[in-house]
Amino acid sequence: MIRLLVMDLRRHAGTWVWTAVVALVAGAGVCAQLQIVEGMARLARAFKQPDAGHAVAWVLITAIGIAAASVLSSTVSLVMAMRRREHGLWKALGMRPSAVRRVVLGQLGLLGVAAGAAGLPGGMLLAPSVLQVWRWDQHENLFLRAVEPQAVPAQVGAGALAVALFTILGGLRAAREAAAPESALLAGRVPDAPGGVRWRAALVLRVLCALGSGIGYAALLAMSHNATPRSPQSVLSALGCGLACLCLVIASTPWVVPALERLLAAAVPGSGFRVFIAGRTCAQESARSTATVMPFAVAIGVVAIIYGGQAVELTSRGFLSLLCLPFLVAWIGGVAVIAMGAGRRRRDAALLEAAGARRGDLVAIEIIEGLVHALVAIALGAVVSLGTSLAMSTASGKPFLEVVGDSPWKQLAIISAATLGTIAVAVVGSSRGRGAGPGLVLRAQD
Repeated sequence: MIRLLVMDLRRHAGTWVWTAVVALVAGAGVCAQLQIVEGMARLARAFKQPDAGHAVAWVLITAIGIAAASVLSSTVSLVMAMRRREHGLWKALGMRPSAVRRVVLGQLGLLGVAAGAAGLPGGMLLAPSVLQVWRWDQHENLFLRAVEPQAVPAQVGAGALAVALFTILGGLRAAREAAAPESALLAGRVPDAPGGVRWRAALVLRVLCALGSGIGYAALLAMSHNATPRSPQSVLSALGCGLACLCLVIASTPWVVPALERLLAAAVPGSGFRVFIAGRTCAQESARSTATVMPFAVAIGVVAIIYGGQAVELTSRGFLSLLCLPFLVAWIGGVAVIAMGAGRRRRDAALLEAAGARRGDLVAIEIIEGLVHALVAIALGAVVSLGTSLAMSTASGKPFLEVVGDSPWKQLAIISAATLGTIAVAVVGSSRGRGAGPGLVLRAQD
């Protein structure tokens, strides 16, 4: 068993390195946010106002928790889906399903604990930078100028527990699939419901998360409406509405992303074989599509929430200091997912090249696939922007259409262009990696 694990780490070193990078960034973001919250709490106790800043602290923790949980769990889930064949090989060599399950969850648990614990020094580097941006914006706020990040030993355990929980959450499906037949795992295709009742329980849990996010959005919107316009309570309720809308988008991505990508591929006029193959790739690789779209949708949604505060006359830098860590975690997670999918794209391109496709056609197919992913991420980010605009209209007392007209379209356009550019760079990188010919690529995959 030890030998198999060592060989697995050596053969898939690139995938594990990218997974570790995402986990380290998530751990650093969680620890940095905890250090800022601890500094605010200590200063509030020193001023004998222990309840001051509790609402802002919960917003900070919720935002980084949403970003880290969604990005890290989806990234790990994609990694485990890419390694079904190795799990099938382990079973074919005599490992029991329970042993495969323990190995998979043990690997992820150790990775999460190590990344979360190592995130403490990273958080000590990130937290002062975040607070400095906050002080630049709120230069007249003596409380904020006096806040200093506080690192305590308990944050190591909290960060390690959070990151380990998020990584294990992403590997639960792979652990459940260990009961599938070896032939299905070796083929890389496992039936959608190998466990029957447990699969339905997972579906019900996702539906409950979506319903809870919707109910939370409605409740916070009502609180913002009943509060005094532009008051701290109304602003924090509106910010919570934006986060609830982001949670709703995240919970619905496994259903919404494949449907939107098929719709976009079918809506292209005069669809040739390039668009057809790109659309079929998005549909067949739904797990990869969802994992690719989700981090960028989270990043665009965070930008929409950051700049949506302009409706209540909050400067963008103030909100940027609140939510820059979730944005950092989401963006790096998106880059990691694209990098990890390069090998699979090279294999697909080698199959098409062996069937007679030209190199230019292969690059065009990859570009179209990337455009489809980017457009879906932009659409989901626009949903978060509209939800945040509705909440900010109630918090500011302005009409909804006026708030929508003043929405941060420039900033959203910049982040959307950055999303397109990031995917294009990944496409160019994967295209340059195809220099060995289809035969060698396919033999290397096997």
